[in-house]
Amino acid sequence: VFSEFEEELNLKTAREFSGWSDLGTSGKYLFVSSGEGPTVERFTIGDAGELEPAGKIDFGNHVQDASFYNQTIVSETKAYLVGDGEYIVWNPTSLEIVGTIPFPEDIVEREGIPGYVGMDRSAVLRDGLLYHTASWSDTESLTFLPDSRIIVLDTNTDEIVKVLTANCPDLAIADRDEAGNLYFSNWVWAPGGLIKEGPSTCAVRIRAGHEELDDWSLQYAEASGYEGATLGYLGKGSWIFSSFKNELASYAGDDPFDWLFGNVWELSTIDPETLETAPVSGLPQNGG
Repeated sequence: VFSEFEEELNLKTAREFSGWSDLGTSGKYLFVSSGEGPTVERFTIGDAGELEPAGKIDFGNHVQDASFYNQTIVSETKAYLVGDGEYIVWNPTSLEIVGTIPFPEDIVEREGIPGYVGMDRSAVLRDGLLYHTASWSDTESLTFLPDSRIIVLDTNTDEIVKVLTANCPDLAIADRDEAGNLYFSNWVWAPGGLIKEGPSTCAVRIRAGHEELDDWSLQYAEASGYEGATLGYLGKGSWIFSSFKNELASYAGDDPFDWLFGNVWELSTIDPETLETAPVSGLPQNGG
């Protein structure tokens, strides 16, 4: 990749971290989670691009993993870490844990599948409310329950104000447009439910100015002829998703990962009003 650029990658100002590390930003700070424990280090950026230590926070009394893909930063003074049955509320400026919020009572095990509150890509903020998906998905057996939940969390009071039921499996992607319309879609595992004649993949919407799902629904297979995933906003009214071209690969009953994530996905655009789809030209098929 770097051979395409005139300058070589310069590691002189790089800092090495042990294990698998993840990062996030808030204000002037860069945060890096540890790959070996539930801690997060904070840095500022020096004039030469070097990382300068600026504190550390330990979540060990609550979780064993504080990776940033499990975090949502709301402001410079508030962030939420998804823990075991609760949100952990902390302050990125003071580096203090300020409280916890229990998950809703209905995010429990169903049909042998634990309720799963999604990663950072599953949450979207609008008008002081955080909309965060939860679902029941077993990616080992490729079993997906046909409905999901959208937790609505008031970030001013740290209270869960409602829980919405969405009739789509594996909701794990949340995004919004400039007008404030919110869209929620499944992740790339969900088309694997085809093996067991599971629920079809889809997306739902909350219109700007509203806090409830409307009757809009994107059924990927009906719109494009294929199951799909990961609806995301490009800007200026244009949306994109991954289309699962399942006729390009056959499942032989061995490792579903190889079947799902070979080069059998195609990026497509979609108009959410007309539901018209079109492949993105000039891009090769990919692994989802």
